Amino acid sequence: MGNIFNQTPASLSTLSKAKRDLALGLKRSPLFSWRYGSHNVQQLMLVPRDLRTADPSLSIELDMGQFGLAGATVFLNGGSPFQAEPPNTAWLKELHGFSWVRNLRAARTDRAQEQAMELTREWLTDYKTQKGIAWEPEVAARRLISWLSHSNFLLYEADEKAYINLMASIEEHMRFLSMTGMHAAIAFTDFSDVCRALCERTGEIC
Repeated sequence: MGNIFNQTPASLSTLSKAKRDLALGLKRSPLFSWRYGSHNVQQLMLVPRDLRTADPSLSIELDMGQFGLAGATVFLNGGSPFQAEPPNTAWLKELHGFSWVRNLRAARTDRAQEQAMELTREWLTDYKTQKGIAWEPEVAARRLISWLSHSNFLLYEADEKAYINLMASIEEHMRFLSMTGMHAAIAFTDFSDVCRALCERTGEIC
């Protein structure tokens, strides 16, 4: 997979005009308007670090038709984790929170990145409607943190459509979380404070 695992988000390839136009929309989102309404945001230059221990075996587990989360394992029977019967609410929340992306990244293989991108694309297609457990504020916040933390992994060599879809969903998550009060009573001085505040509110380690 080349040097993706040594890259920083800032070292991604130059954005095309369509990508820049989409990224510029981030500055109009509520998250940035708290402190950054006048900034010309063109791409994700700073993302929170995911400091949690990763399990690189998840990629192999998925190929074996299993998905273990929250202490429970689901047998996929050739299907998608998102279509499987969840064993409990905790498993379902972790699935939609995307914290498992760090485990696929830790595998450091092309196959693991393909799995991460496929599952992300599936989620973006099937869960646009803001309802259910997938869109509970803390679950959405965890998902946003995960996407930001691993954006260079998820978007490495992504085509135009994949890039635009994920960036648009990131902006949608920012707007959604602002409306649900995840930012209430928090004063931010820079973007890292935004990420840190979301981590504190959701119990994540960043």
